[in-house]
Amino acid sequence: MDTSLQLSAIIAQMRRTFEYMLGKGPAETYFSMNSAGLWQALYISWICAAILGVFPGAIPDWQAYLLFILTSITSSLLYALLVFRVLERMERGAVFLPFMVPYIWMNIIQVVIFAIIFLTATATGLLAIQLLYIPLAIWLLYWLIKVAKDQTKLGTLAAVGFLAGRVLVDIVLGWAAGSGFSMPS
Repeated sequence: MDTSLQLSAIIAQMRRTFEYMLGKGPAETYFSMNSAGLWQALYISWICAAILGVFPGAIPDWQAYLLFILTSITSSLLYALLVFRVLERMERGAVFLPFMVPYIWMNIIQVVIFAIIFLTATATGLLAIQLLYIPLAIWLLYWLIKVAKDQTKLGTLAAVGFLAGRVLVDIVLGWAAGSGFSMPS
């Protein structure tokens, strides 16, 4: 599998991720579970965040946009580091890449699908289209839990814990960024 940042490689990986999320086979068949695959997924998630930030009305000014991008990068790196440390402490460090790579790609799919729904609703004026968020969110949540459970072999509670950890990291960083939190010198 091509782990470059070429558009064709990105589209191919998004297609493979979608096929995985349709239950067509094990994660190992669809993802490059190595450091190159991880960095490709991280870079693409950051690019998606950068694109999302320029949606009309998403972010009020360029300073807030830069803060949004930096928070997004910090959040994904911090979450990956925390997951790695937790798995390492549990003596399961070897499952970090098999979990993290598909997890990040599924988050990318979530951003893309939700952006398509948002743009469609905005362009057509049919705001009822946004009701699709609910079943799609449930479907995505199912697959995020499934990949965490299947790849780490830790069970449903641990899988939910990994997802809650991501939410917690995002909340804390969002709060810190929004409150003007600064480190003492």
